[in-house]
Amino acid sequence: MLVCLAAVLALPATAAAVHVAAAGDGTLSVSNAEGRVEFLRSFSGVVLGRVTTGRLEVVNPDADCNDLGVWDVDEVRELPLRGSRDGVRCVFRTVDRSMAMRFRLVREGDEVLVAGAGIWISAVGQGRVYLEGKPNKLRDGTFSINGERRGSLPDAGRTFTIGSRRPAAAP
Repeated sequence: MLVCLAAVLALPATAAAVHVAAAGDGTLSVSNAEGRVEFLRSFSGVVLGRVTTGRLEVVNPDADCNDLGVWDVDEVRELPLRGSRDGVRCVFRTVDRSMAMRFRLVREGDEVLVAGAGIWISAVGQGRVYLEGKPNKLRDGTFSINGERRGSLPDAGRTFTIGSRRPAAAP
């Protein structure tokens, strides 16, 4: 009886602690990749990841480069955008294989590029992502979009859609 009472009392707290994904959200999982993962301007969601060696670029962040959720970097640079676009590009680099760069980004309408080796990414949201592996490598990592079967990163590069913009159907 006491166990049942404790479970009933804990249920509201547990439910409040769980983040509910928006209707139409999808997922991206990238494992041990070598190549390029780019979240295009249409992407809106959360991106978690790490890179053993390489770079992370965030275009026009809504915060200072040093205030973004990026840790264990060897170099941080803020560069002006070229061409007709105003704004900045935050470039984070890591070259020390002993400690991987880690990041947690909440993005809406910004471009995010991850390039290098030892790329691990989990993302939830909606929009487009560009994936490109290393054509000269037999094993350049795997990925899965929206919970589908895992596959090797495309050698020629390809754009995929995460989630959908359509609301989920009512049960």
